[in-house]
Amino acid sequence: MNGDLDSAQEKALKINLDAARHGTFAEIGAGQEVARWFFQAGKAASTVAKTVSAYDKSVSDALYGATSRFVCRARLESMLDCEYRQLLDQLDTSRGDRTAFFAFADTVATHGSSRTSAGGHGWLGIRFQDRPKAEASEVIIHIEMLEAFTSRQQEAVGRLGVNLIYAAHTFLKDPAAFMKSLMDGLDRRRIEIDLIKFSGPSFSGVDNRLMSLQLLEMGFTDAAMFLANGDVVQPSEVLYNRPVLIERGSFRPVTNVTVSMLDDALAQLRRECDPASGEPSVLMEMTLNNLMSGPVIDHQDFLARADILGALDKTVMISNYTRFDCVTTYLRQYTQNWIGMVVGVPTLRAIFEEKYYEELPGGMMEGASPALDHVLQRCLKKDPDDRWQSARDLKPSWSGWEKSPER
Repeated sequence: MNGDLDSAQEKALKINLDAARHGTFAEIGAGQEVARWFFQAGKAASTVAKTVSAYDKSVSDALYGATSRFVCRARLESMLDCEYRQLLDQLDTSRGDRTAFFAFADTVATHGSSRTSAGGHGWLGIRFQDRPKAEASEVIIHIEMLEAFTSRQQEAVGRLGVNLIYAAHTFLKDPAAFMKSLMDGLDRRRIEIDLIKFSGPSFSGVDNRLMSLQLLEMGFTDAAMFLANGDVVQPSEVLYNRPVLIERGSFRPVTNVTVSMLDDALAQLRRECDPASGEPSVLMEMTLNNLMSGPVIDHQDFLARADILGALDKTVMISNYTRFDCVTTYLRQYTQNWIGMVVGVPTLRAIFEEKYYEELPGGMMEGASPALDHVLQRCLKKDPDDRWQSARDLKPSWSGWEKSPER
């Protein structure tokens, strides 16, 4: 199938014409944007068992249980649990032998409600049987909406939801095609997918760390993150207003020097930070350039490096950022706390290479000035035992990163 030839309405109609698929649509925050496509396509009675929009938080809490935030992974998972269980309870006896059931859910905050000033964000997911009576599989994604207008964000959510449901019925044997099809009728100027997680028997051979890498390779996001145990996470889940320590490198392999630098930096950051901020989040960052082996990225080599970092109990961040100021701009979207970077002498030298800043109007001084200011403040301390200034004192330096136009 060529995804470009299939509009959201055509995909919805194809699913509606498949009498073996039947499911529930539960949507919070952006209306019935996904279900609407199936009703407009026609023949929806064969697909739609129920639609629900628990827009009021008290109603939503009563249905799905209370969560700390309205738009979060926990809310999405509770929606899928509840709706899928109810669907089987109500219909499995009467038609389970001939029907593959599914539950689609999304919880979305549109214009002005997310970490970006213009857009919104949301969680979407589908739990489904690939054949009648089969054990359920699941796909969840997190999105950032980049449109300035709420109506355009809602339309993008509707298209993406249809693409997700269609992919779950069409591309189970090809995860790369599954992921690529999610952006049919959309582009990166409208929406960003920064997390995808496959689970269940339909995806038994899928490594979600590799899927995170492919999100970057496909251009769907600029950065992705996963924990030491391989679980993919959205950055706000591990970084929200916490101190962050990040070390970037190829980690091929992880050397004793690398570990020693990180340990010493972590000890210093703990001394500098307010204990009320919590334990610093430690990230090991690999860029796409770090992962290149010849003209392409060797996926097995990437997984081997990820295994080593996982064995060291480290959270891994992968990105396509070349410059350090891009990294800090990205992290600033999730935390206003201290951000520390661990760099060796070769990396410090690279910060001064003008080639990395050629596209910036201010050149190297625009891109590197926050880091240089931090270094100078350290070097100019008269008392060698005196510690660095607090994050509050360094706020002018960090604000330069926050205002970076990279995103």
